[in-house]
Amino acid sequence: MLNILKIESSLSELDLLFLNKIIQEYPKAVKYSILMDLLDDNLAYETKVKKVFNAKSSINSILKMYISSNQDILQIKRNPSDSRIKEFYIAK
Repeated sequence: MLNILKIESSLSELDLLFLNKIIQEYPKAVKYSILMDLLDDNLAYETKVKKVFNAKSSINSILKMYISSNQDILQIKRNPSDSRIKEFYIAK
């Protein structure tokens, strides 16, 4: 059985904040901009993008370790109605 407490303790505060937001919105995808809004307003746009992308990588590596999978759990796709917008979703 998956131990949520172990996963949570392995993630940084920021990673956990992002993961909780993505889980909360499941099965809908979460736009990059929504996750970037959770960050400090004083950060530059490029810094926010890097932090979101790094959090995705970190969350995926922790989740893959705990569920013994080679596939990324969090994935990125383009919004179907506006291809300029990137979104996170949980792979099925």
